[in-house]
Amino acid sequence: MPLKYAVVERERRFLVGHIPNGVVSTRQIVDRYVEGTRLRLREVTDDDGTITRKLGHKARLNKGPEEVACTSMYLDDAEWQLLCQLPALVLRASAAVESCTSDNVEVYVQTEVLHDALSERRRLRSRHG
Repeated sequence: MPLKYAVVERERRFLVGHIPNGVVSTRQIVDRYVEGTRLRLREVTDDDGTITRKLGHKARLNKGPEEVACTSMYLDDAEWQLLCQLPALVLRASAAVESCTSDNVEVYVQTEVLHDALSERRRLRSRHG
């Protein structure tokens, strides 16, 4: 797979009992995994209220999740609203960012899994004619 525009993400996952000491900031994250694709819409709200929205695509470089090729595009409000109409699985999480020497470590805490309201409306419509 050519990686001309992708960034390789190497992720390590650990199960921890609590959020570590040294957290310097937190973020609220809403991910919308578009049904039938490898696309993700992500909205991140920082502590100061700044909102970042982007469309991402990830492709595994091997069988496991340890190494992934990632591409992202930042979205404006109109693009975000349009793409949010696609059926998707919605996940909510918070990220606590801990500063460790020259690297930052993010601890993600999944807080909620939501089904897509658009898909639910389609199911209801098809059941009731």
